[in-house]
Amino acid sequence: MDSRLSALTQRLAYAHIMRVKDTPTRPTTERNVSRILSTIDEDVHCAASEGQLWKSIRSTDISRKARVFLWKSIHDAYGIGGYWDHINGYAQRATCSVCGCQETMEYILLVCDAPGREIIWQLATSLLRRAGITLPPLRYGLVLGAAMARLDEPHVPKPSAGLNRLFRIIMTLRCERVIQMENDPTRWRSTTAVGRAWLACLTKRMSVDWTLTRARDCPRTVNLEAVSATWETCGVDAFAALRHELETGVLVGMRPTAARGVG
Repeated sequence: MDSRLSALTQRLAYAHIMRVKDTPTRPTTERNVSRILSTIDEDVHCAASEGQLWKSIRSTDISRKARVFLWKSIHDAYGIGGYWDHINGYAQRATCSVCGCQETMEYILLVCDAPGREIIWQLATSLLRRAGITLPPLRYGLVLGAAMARLDEPHVPKPSAGLNRLFRIIMTLRCERVIQMENDPTRWRSTTAVGRAWLACLTKRMSVDWTLTRARDCPRTVNLEAVSATWETCGVDAFAALRHELETGVLVGMRPTAARGVG
C-alpha cells in the first residue's frame, strides 16, 4: 500500500485489508452463488461472474435495506430454519407457524402461505407486465440475482436501461416485506393492507427518484434521463389501475381476505 499515513482513511485501510485477507468462502455461500449465476443464465440468458453479482448488490438503485437483505441471504446469514435446531429450547422457531414446514429464505419468499406474500408478487408482476416486461417463472436464484440481470427478448420487446432499472427496483423492493416484519404473526395485516403498504413504498420510491434528479451537491443525484426511462411506463394511471385491482380482489380472484393470526 503506497498511501501516505496522513492521507490514509478508514475506507482505504479497510479496502486494503479486505484485499490481502485470505477469507475462506462458506460452502453455503458457494452453493447460493452458483445457483444464482446458473438461474440468471438459464432464465434471462445473462451470463455473469461472481464478481458482477457482488458488485450488483451495491448498486445505488437498490435501497440500503434491500442490499443488506441480498447480502445476508446469499451468505445464508439469517437466523431462520435450521439455525434454531442447535439452540436449546428454541427448536420450534425452525418451523413456519402457518404451514408447519421448516423455514428457509426461499420458502419465505416463494412458498409460504402467510398473508401478503402472494399478493405482493402479483402486484410486482402486474406492474412489470404493464411496463412491457414478461417475467420467467419465479425462482430463488432470479430473486437474489435480480440486481445483476439484464433483460432481453423475449422478456422485453425492446431492451433498455430504463426497463432493467425498473426490474431491479421492483424485484428488490419486494424483499422489504420480509425485512420489515411480516414473518411475525402478531404483526400480520390483511392481504389488502399488505398490498397497499407495498404500493405506497413503490410510489415513495418513484417520488424520491424524481426528487433526486433536482438535488444539488448530493452524492445520490440521479440522472433525469435514467429516471424518465425507468418510470415512463409506470405513471399515475398504472398505479391507480393496480390499486383498483387490489381493492376489488381482481389480482387474487376473490374478495380481499382478512388477516390470519393475531393483529
